[in-house]
Amino acid sequence: MNIYIMKYYLILILIILSCTSEKSTFTSDVEKLSIQVPFPADLSVSTELIDDRVLYFAELVTYKQIVKYDLYDNEQVTIDLNELLDSLNYDLIDFEVVDSSEICLLTKNERLLFIDHQSKLLKDIDLSFLKEKGVKSYYPIEYDGNCFHLGLSSYEYSEKPTLTMEDYIEMERLKRTKPVVLSFENIVNLNDMESLKFNWGNIYNRFLKKSDVSTEGNRFSLDGVENKYFHSIYSDTLYQYNQDFKLENAIKIKSNLVEGIGSNKLSISEHLDANKKVLFNKNITYIDFVCNSSDSGIIVFLKSVLRTENGKTQQRMVIQEYNNNGQLKNESLLEENLNVRNIINFKGDFYVQEKGHKKKFVLINLKDLK
Repeated sequence: MNIYIMKYYLILILIILSCTSEKSTFTSDVEKLSIQVPFPADLSVSTELIDDRVLYFAELVTYKQIVKYDLYDNEQVTIDLNELLDSLNYDLIDFEVVDSSEICLLTKNERLLFIDHQSKLLKDIDLSFLKEKGVKSYYPIEYDGNCFHLGLSSYEYSEKPTLTMEDYIEMERLKRTKPVVLSFENIVNLNDMESLKFNWGNIYNRFLKKSDVSTEGNRFSLDGVENKYFHSIYSDTLYQYNQDFKLENAIKIKSNLVEGIGSNKLSISEHLDANKKVLFNKNITYIDFVCNSSDSGIIVFLKSVLRTENGKTQQRMVIQEYNNNGQLKNESLLEENLNVRNIINFKGDFYVQEKGHKKKFVLINLKDLK
């Protein structure tokens, strides 16, 4: 072959390789590990025990089961909750693993249940006392190794079947005075209001106007005792708090791969005007998941939902890594076959559901983020 033709092809190959590397797609290491669970897992949690490496998956509505998955020997143990829930007539919202002998279940019935790993009921805690604060238990329930943290919801959202503009304005004002999280160490003293810590009252006033409406559920992430993160679909800022819920950092989240982070604010008048259908036509990008990285930085997953002309939606997922000063180090698109509705963080590894295959989780690792 002519030497000039060989040089031409060599240069062409180098150009193609350089263009390909710029796409920077965050891929899953399917060969390293994939996990099959016996039901579509809608909730999942990871836990680190002293001598174990264990993941937990749950479907709490239809199957009413929790699967304990041991990563060392690939064994699965099923914790069946059907008999327990039938006897109590409770419906579940969330669960959290306390330790190797205890699991916490959050119900829709203002009850907090503690069971062992054989689904035997250990404690049934009444949460109806929260009504004194004008709130009720909502979602999620999380345990940081020291304290429990329970998401709260304001009662104003369920009292009236139809709402006027004035009702919405007053409801928003009241909601923003209410705490978002209840923190407690000792479940025995839950009826003692002085021993409870109600956190993150007024936090929505940081980024919403008086005329804006907020309809999202609680969006906070806890990673260990010292790191608490609050984020909202209405804000492009990640709020970082210490173990006493004192604000330490407000990190502006930016991206070169998706646009409009937290820009989907909605006024009350837009919310009430059904003809505009603003709620259904807006493209939205928001912070979806937050955790610590192994080197004391922060990992952020962004979700972008694009509305097409025919009414369908397209989703893009971006994973970012920030240093401990809140500066963006790198970011990448997540490959399209992964559904980041369910993410499990375990020592810097992420187990993510495959799209169209809710029973399968695959491993992605930060070493792939470039």
